[in-house]
Amino acid sequence: MDKNKDMRALIIFISLCILTGVISSFIMSDGLDRWYPNLIKSPLNPPDWFFAPVWSVLYIMMGLSVWFAWKESEKETFRVAGVLFFTQLILNGLWSFLFFYLENPLAGFIDILCLDLILFITIAVFYRLSSKAAWLLSPYGVWLLFATYLNGYIVYAN
Repeated sequence: MDKNKDMRALIIFISLCILTGVISSFIMSDGLDRWYPNLIKSPLNPPDWFFAPVWSVLYIMMGLSVWFAWKESEKETFRVAGVLFFTQLILNGLWSFLFFYLENPLAGFIDILCLDLILFITIAVFYRLSSKAAWLLSPYGVWLLFATYLNGYIVYAN
């Protein structure tokens, strides 16, 4: 493959992932300041400042992951993997809208359960295309399971 095309694709993939995070942060900002502090949260809930750096690193790793899957596979083979990846990315962004903007932890919980399922299918499909791609998504999967627990705790406790 052409190195310029590879670099453009890498920049686009990482940018799309980071853009999801930026849009999500704008969507959630009002609810984060006004509504979220009043919720009963898990004793394992990290401090609010912890989330932005973790998500920043995860979004970059997600972009690298999809790039490796794209780069190391045939166009036809990547199609399904790409649809799965971008479906989970949309569900990722939708969670902020449901949980923070609509102030609906139950809807967020349903979304994150769907996101868990799609992400782990994506990791399995990526593994067949590129083990690097799958491993780069794995920390996101672990973090997402923790986020699912935190969201579930809020649904249960509130």
